[in-house]
Amino acid sequence: MNIDESLGAVISMKAMNHYLIVSERNMDTQVQLIDTKTKTGYLFGLTGDGPGRILQSADIIPIDDKHIGIYDIQKRTLFDFHTDSVLKLNRRCQPEVLIKEILSFPMSVGHLNS
Repeated sequence: MNIDESLGAVISMKAMNHYLIVSERNMDTQVQLIDTKTKTGYLFGLTGDGPGRILQSADIIPIDDKHIGIYDIQKRTLFDFHTDSVLKLNRRCQPEVLIKEILSFPMSVGHLNS
């Protein structure tokens, strides 16, 4: 496995296509996408309070086969990351869509695509 850093404390893990997405507690990033075909890990989801940054990831919510939803419990925000952007940009990847002010934890995001 080619992973630059340790995962930190794992919060949540989900399989999506041939990827494993791991929500973690690390100093710099909150999430890691592991490509099971190439056995390579990609860190993304920068930690912080600024725009596009995650304070405290709570869960991974696969939106579709190319979009990874990361719920930030402190910001009450669902961050939408595109897998192609994660693979290309790694830590510099920014979320494509911010769905803000979700007051309770979303169990399903099917209604978000309509």
